[in-house]
Amino acid sequence: MNILTLLARVQLHEFELSLAEWLPRQIADLEWGSTLVVVTPYLDEDGLWLLHNAYRRGSSVTVLICAPQQNFDAIQARGQKLNVQVYRTIWESDLNVLAA
Repeated sequence: MNILTLLARVQLHEFELSLAEWLPRQIADLEWGSTLVVVTPYLDEDGLWLLHNAYRRGSSVTVLICAPQQNFDAIQARGQKLNVQVYRTIWESDLNVLAA
């Protein structure tokens, strides 16, 4: 099953916690060499640094931001410096570009 098929099955949930508060427990037991794909409507500095820590523990980290974000270019540039790949995936065409 490819990643686009898996993403098509993702279900939305409302969370009161921020990504930086919720994610650490979810990824605490990831094995070295794991690939972490995070689909989120918003990524802030705290979340980006948390994902950088996952990278430092041996994970490959990709973030798909699925809603408009004003400071996207700055977050993407910072992510590149922190070895966190950040992509804007608002439209299906954005996903098609990544899949190519």
